[in-house]
Amino acid sequence: MNLIEMKKIHKDFYGNEVLHGVDFSLKAGTVHALMGENGAGKSTLMKILAGVYQASSGSVSMNGSEVRVENPTVARHLGISMIHQELSTELEMSVAENIFLGREPGKYGLVDFRQLYGRTKELLESIGVSLDPRQRMKVAGGGSADGGDCKGSIAGRQGGDHG
Repeated sequence: MNLIEMKKIHKDFYGNEVLHGVDFSLKAGTVHALMGENGAGKSTLMKILAGVYQASSGSVSMNGSEVRVENPTVARHLGISMIHQELSTELEMSVAENIFLGREPGKYGLVDFRQLYGRTKELLESIGVSLDPRQRMKVAGGGSADGGDCKGSIAGRQGGDHG
């Protein structure tokens, strides 16, 4: 059984069809590569899976059950995370705030900074990165290959969805 299966995915933007009946499946415990020419629809397909875009038609299933990935929050709750091509590091925010952006630990809309910094320190240490979680990204080298691009997936993979 496939972990994730996308069937007959169609997507159009203002009448311009960019995906036409695409099938894509992922098996647990395997590595996958999605390749194609510029404009082939790779990013669009992955944004549908991550809840950034909605398919015009088609279905997405996880472990054989159809799911509706309506937005990125739903995707994260399903365990789906995406590293976007576009750089989106907030340079004036701390390393910790960038990693947990939109998923900050806390209650009633208040961020628990002690937990935020502690969890960030643990995450960074687990991948061998030596940064101060309180340091501003512009000082820490935000947007570099050292971690700026992977921040959301690291937090999601390590249970960063508790907010």
